[in-house]
Amino acid sequence: MYLVKVYYTHLDNIDLYKCESIIKELGVSDKTKLYTLKGIHKKQFLVGRYLLKIAITDFRSDLSLNDIRYNHNSKPVFDTDLSFSISHSHHCVCCALTNNYSLKLGIDTQYVNRIMRNTSNIFFSDRELELIEGDKRLVYHFWTTKESILKACSDNVFKMNEIDCSSKKIFYRNESWTIHNLDISLENITKIAINNQSHIETFFVHEKDFY
Repeated sequence: MYLVKVYYTHLDNIDLYKCESIIKELGVSDKTKLYTLKGIHKKQFLVGRYLLKIAITDFRSDLSLNDIRYNHNSKPVFDTDLSFSISHSHHCVCCALTNNYSLKLGIDTQYVNRIMRNTSNIFFSDRELELIEGDKRLVYHFWTTKESILKACSDNVFKMNEIDCSSKKIFYRNESWTIHNLDISLENITKIAINNQSHIETFFVHEKDFY
């Protein structure tokens, strides 16, 4: 069984200016991306990288944030055995990491009070839309499930309709996916998708640990 660690925090008490101390550790691509972000989006990005830094240190890796590169679908990756996924929505930021590169994983979090307008057959099947009509909250469960799987596979959002969440077993790209619900925020629904049996450990990172 594989080990997956999930690090998460809430932005409320984190000082953006102190988070900016991590900028010097970023690679060129990340710095370029950062300079296009403002406000909460900039803060989410920096906090996500901070969580990743804590995660790779916890795994006793000699990697640094400067080793991040972007693959053909613009997904940030390491060229090593470490595989990670980062997500953020509203005030919740989370980072999942495993030290087995053969394990595919993706994490996604969505703020529940946010209005989800993307309820169309571009993203959901007719059966999924029927279920959503009966329970509006399902749109968040379906979306985070699909998004976490797509992140694990480095696929884009337009592949969503190929993932069927209306059945108990979920298959995509000829693989069976296990979906775990993570109770890390009262305001968000968070899921992690993994293509193999895994043990998941979660760690809340306090604001004092960022400085």
